[in-house]
Amino acid sequence: MFLEDGDCAGLSTRTPPVTRSAYGTRIQCFADFLGFDVPDVRRRRDGRLPLRVWWIGLDFDAAEHLEAVERRVFSPQHDGGPAHAVRLSRRFGAPAEELWDALTDQERLRRWFMPVGGELRLGGRYQFEGNAGGTITACQPPSLLAVTWEFAGDVSWVEVLVSNDGAKGGRLTLTHTSRPSEHWDEYGPGATGVGWELGLLGLAFHIGRPSEPKLDEVAFATSPEGRAFIAGSGEAWGQAAVAAGTALEVAKAAAKRTTAFYLGE
Repeated sequence: MFLEDGDCAGLSTRTPPVTRSAYGTRIQCFADFLGFDVPDVRRRRDGRLPLRVWWIGLDFDAAEHLEAVERRVFSPQHDGGPAHAVRLSRRFGAPAEELWDALTDQERLRRWFMPVGGELRLGGRYQFEGNAGGTITACQPPSLLAVTWEFAGDVSWVEVLVSNDGAKGGRLTLTHTSRPSEHWDEYGPGATGVGWELGLLGLAFHIGRPSEPKLDEVAFATSPEGRAFIAGSGEAWGQAAVAAGTALEVAKAAAKRTTAFYLGE
């Protein structure tokens, strides 16, 4: 996702439900990019495309993108203590080297995720603008990146594996591990999983059209297509929790709370 001279670089995703107020503020901006007629194709002041232009160009299919992600929930040991982990794996229409560049080039990263700064080298500290920061703990271009993920006083761990997968394709597998917490008990794996899934969706858009501006996440989240994607992701993470041994009613309730958060309800 972020390293100097491509040595190591950072990766990113949406903020989990602890940033409830920031997300609500963004939703209020939705009116700024409603009402664009198809012939009236113009960019907003920040350079992003109006939502309808994206739908025309990408023909977004929520079900297709949901089916593209493999999800797993498990409970590993981390540093000798219990932990929870979510793992997402998705194939992209680009080789591993191209995925690595999208993850580690600062200019490209800001076009699908968010700006990042800091001492961007192995062992250095990074900081995503208005979001998480941490330490770059492992980097093996173009296949492995690991960081601590420090946000709102909590520390968790993110590992990203990149590999080639078939002709002209690459696969990204992301694992986010955290300590047991009340936050996990309330929201389940979807709090982290839906956020990263939205991040990988942004990466898929960027890989498909690397020269286009970043898709506005607020417009997406309040569109029918975006709401269908978020609801489907929340449900899928509930199913992954059940597969990992969580009681059905507990998993369904946590998934419902997570989905409501991401939908701004």
